[in-house]
This record gives sequence, C-alpha cells and structure tokens, in this order.
Amino acid sequence: MFSLSSIRNKLILISILVLAGMAGMSLMQNITSANMDRLSQIEVTTNQAHSGMLTLRRNEKDFLLRSDTSYHDKFNSNYNALQATTESLRSDLAEVGLPEQKAKQLVEILSKYKDKFDALLQKSVEIGLTPQTGFYGALRNAVHAAEEQVDKVENDALKADMLMLRRHEKDFMLRSDMKYSQRFDESFDDFMTTLRQSALPAQNKEEIERLMNNYNRHFAAFVEGQKQLGLTSKEGLMGQVRDQVRATEALLAELSSEIQEQIKDYRAQTRLLSSVVSTLTIIFIIAVVILVSLSISRPVKYLADLMKKISDDKDLSKRYQYDGADEINAVGDSLNQMLERFMSPCTRCISRQKC
Repeated sequence: MFSLSSIRNKLILISILVLAGMAGMSLMQNITSANMDRLSQIEVTTNQAHSGMLTLRRNEKDFLLRSDTSYHDKFNSNYNALQATTESLRSDLAEVGLPEQKAKQLVEILSKYKDKFDALLQKSVEIGLTPQTGFYGALRNAVHAAEEQVDKVENDALKADMLMLRRHEKDFMLRSDMKYSQRFDESFDDFMTTLRQSALPAQNKEEIERLMNNYNRHFAAFVEGQKQLGLTSKEGLMGQVRDQVRATEALLAELSSEIQEQIKDYRAQTRLLSSVVSTLTIIFIIAVVILVSLSISRPVKYLADLMKKISDDKDLSKRYQYDGADEINAVGDSLNQMLERFMSPCTRCISRQKC
C-alpha cells in the first residue's frame, strides 16, 4: 500500500503530481484545439455556403441572359450541393453547442428560393425561350400569317398600320414597358378602323380581321406572361426571386457574423480558462512540493541542530523527539539508541567513582 511515511514515496508523489498536472494541461489543450478546429471548420463551411449561393446566383443570371435550360440543370445540381453544405453546417453548430436556428432558416429560405426560380423558369418556358416556342412562337406565327394576308391585298394604309403595330410590339419586347402595349392597343383599333373603311372585298376583310384578332390575342397573352414574369427585376416572379436572394444573403451574413463572434468569444474564454487552470495547477503543485519539502527539511534540521547541541554541550542525555515515520525519524531513533549505549558505560563509571 502506498504510504507517505517515506521520503522516497513523497518524492514519487511530487513526480506523479507534476506529471498529472502536465497531462491535465495537455489534455485541456487538446480539447481546446479540437473545439477550435470544429469552429474553424464551421467558418469554412459558412464560406462554402457563401460561395454556393454566389454560384446559384450566377446560374440564375446565366439562364435569364441566355434562356438556356442547361443552366437550370446546373442550378439544381449546385442547389443540392448547397443544401448538403447547409445541413452539414447545422450539424456542426449543434455538435459544438452553438444555436442552429439560423442554419435551419437558411435551409427553408433556400428551398423557397429554388421554388421561386423553378416558377420563373416554368413561366419563361411558357412565354418562350426562343422565337419559335411558347407565347413568343405563337405570336410570331400569328403576326406572319396576318402580314401575309395584308400584303396580298396591297393596301398601303393597312400596311402602314401593320408596320406601326409591329413597331410597338418590338418596342415592348425590347423595353418591357407597358406604354408600348397601350400604344399597340391604340394602333390595333386604328388598323381595324382602316380595315372596315377600306374598299376590300368582304371575304378579305373577314379573313384579315380573323387573323388580326388572333394576332392581338397572342400579343395580349405574351404581355400578360411578361407581366407575371416581371417587367423589371423588382416585379413579378423576378421580384420574388430577388427578394428570396436578398433574404438568403442577409441570413448568411448574419450567420457568418454570429459564428465569427462565437469564435472570438470562445478563443477569449479558452485563453482565460487555460490561464486560470494552468495557474491553479502550478500553485497546487508548488504548494505540495513546499509541504513535502518542509516535511523532509524540518526533521533534518531538527536532527542536525540536536547533534550540534550534543556535540557542543557534551550532553548525551538529549534525545531525538520528532513525530514522524520516515527515514529521518529512523535515523533519529538510531541516534537515540546509540546515545543510550554511550550513556550506559558512562553511568557505570560515574557510579564507581562515587563508591
């Protein structure tokens, strides 16, 4: 059984305490380092989420500029990667005990962003990604059929009105301004008035009127589709997508700021805790070393002083009297026994002299 009754065991205790203190501080350092690695990984994941969001925005802009559905496929692929990154971020936040609410909100907002972008793409396809498809293609076919019939009757007034209609149509497509739709309606009424007042045969009038009404319906459908899509970046589906993008980017910025603040606070707390624990550990070890040293040095000093007094006073009656059970006390007991043996002959000599 381990006992502190020997100097050897006391020295072993000091060594054990020093090693335990060093091991404890090393363990705390490792735990702190592991937590810092997790926080750094969270910071990296947040930056990856920022990059993923920028990639989605690029895919969105590429689609709007080029009307190419391949960018929607890229958007979906990058969206899935970003959602995986966001889920990983939420899991990492929960693992280190940080609030994960904003990460959950980010998942939800990204889902809404995708839904809005999907709706925008669907509406774009409905309107027509090329002049041959959707409302655009139907409008193009209708106007070509109407123009062909107007050209056949060779009426200059109708041709002039038709050119004005095409001009307003093109202006609306280029500028997405409703005033050109209104001008189109006014010019359409002028065309129909000119048609009715013309001297064309009734059969030609009926055919042109039918084709022009068809043209007007397709243009109205095209205009309505553009309004739903958004005549500006702040309106319609484009405005809704824009709002979701802003909400997502704002939430990402808040999340990044919070994580940066958490990392800063954790580093400060870690430095403080490390300093306190290290200081207390060192103080404890020093205190134990001092106590153990005193438990060794005091009896040694007592023994040395006793032997000096015996030598100076030539008094063999003095004895070592110090509580303890270590090697020094054993030396003291041996000294007492030696003094007893020295005392016996001396006592006999003194007794004989008295006789």
